[in-house]
Amino acid sequence: MTTWGIEAFDDAAAEADPEAVLALVPQIVSRFRVIPQRTPCADLNGDQTTDGVDLGVLLSQWGGPGSADLNGDGIVDSADLGLLLTAWGPCSR
Repeated sequence: MTTWGIEAFDDAAAEADPEAVLALVPQIVSRFRVIPQRTPCADLNGDQTTDGVDLGVLLSQWGGPGSADLNGDGIVDSADLGLLLTAWGPCSR
């Protein structure tokens, strides 16, 4: 996305020299690009879908280590649940 604009001017400048204000040339003020990120898959049972079965696996490992430790911090907890819910649905490759 690109935003264009002109240099700021006040009423006094516009009244004193309106032609100069009208002659201002737009320039790029800001620019950014959005790169979509693929949602990670949280398929814990290997069926290529993140769903209730995977949620069950995660809940059965709650509070300890396990394959449902999606963020790799050594414990299955709310952070992993958040990742699983974000990935809910079919896994994209």
